[in-house]
Amino acid sequence: MKNNLIAALLLCCSLLCFKIGYAQTPGANSPDLAATTAIQKFNNTIGKQSWLYNGPVYDLGKRVIQGNPNFLDTALADKQGSVVYYGFLYKDVPLTYDIRNDMLVTTLYDDVSRYCLINGMVSEFTIFSHRFIRLNPDTTSNKVIKPGFYDEVYNGKLQVLVKPTKFIHVARGVMSPDDYYESKTYYYLKKNGIYHAIASEGDMLDILADHKKELKKYIRDNRIKFKEGPADVMFMLAAYYDKITN
Repeated sequence: MKNNLIAALLLCCSLLCFKIGYAQTPGANSPDLAATTAIQKFNNTIGKQSWLYNGPVYDLGKRVIQGNPNFLDTALADKQGSVVYYGFLYKDVPLTYDIRNDMLVTTLYDDVSRYCLINGMVSEFTIFSHRFIRLNPDTTSNKVIKPGFYDEVYNGKLQVLVKPTKFIHVARGVMSPDDYYESKTYYYLKKNGIYHAIASEGDMLDILADHKKELKKYIRDNRIKFKEGPADVMFMLAAYYDKITN
């Protein structure tokens, strides 16, 4: 009986959810909303047999390190988010993004056991109002950006991506403090299909040289300081560039 129910629900989900539009908000009567509703009902019915519960155990080992490897220094799986996994949208999922290891972590149906979602099967996820997308660029021709999850700050004619990371600062000597996690953030701008690493306001203006004069005036008029918030500044400049190039 249970197998028949599972088969029926699988067929239903397959028919309704063959392809979900990730970047759009479904309307009240849209096919996407029907698909999402079907998936939620499927997960509620299947419980621990849900496709969501598929991934390796999350284990950081026994090494003592101050802090944690997580995005925004959050505790493990303390934030409900959404994730597109195996092509299906799952909502209200406890998520933590381990930015040192570039892994998305959640808990099993017992709310205790921790495991990682399979990176290649995660198309995107949202946590703390940040939308992360999975990029798999051709590493043979692209030397700027690596495969992984990126916070998509802006997406128009230009695309602004942020890569938050952490690394372990290793203590040296007996009197040194314990090892600890240290943060580092990288910024990227995509123009005409090409990714560029951005470390300063000048880097971005050089990439947008065709309207550099207008952008510099916009920066002066709005008293914009890149170092005070690189992601926000890149968003503003990208949006303004798109506006004046329409």
